Amino acid sequence: FGGSIGDIVTSLTLKGYSRDQEYQADQVAMTILGRLGYDQKALLRVLEHMEPMVHQGGPGFGSTHPPPADRLKAATKLAVEQPKPAPATRATRFASAMKGI
Repeated sequence: FGGSIGDIVTSLTLKGYSRDQEYQADQVAMTILGRLGYDQKALLRVLEHMEPMVHQGGPGFGSTHPPPADRLKAATKLAVEQPKPAPATRATRFASAMKGI
């Protein structure tokens, strides 16, 4: 069992998910953000922030993920122009969870 878990962890950390799976994850994230009324542009801002730090084919993240600029271009096509405002209950719950962070 330990060997199997080790193989899985090694495979994921060294190979990561496929680039297609990363694009699919971004698409699902945009869908979830939109359905819950969160600002989908938050994901776009994360990708913009990542862009100067992740180098295609470089060590770590850059070796397994598509370039952030490509992900940003794809995710931008999915963004809804006017996200729904967060309900007061969710905003209060979020503010409470963020205390002390």
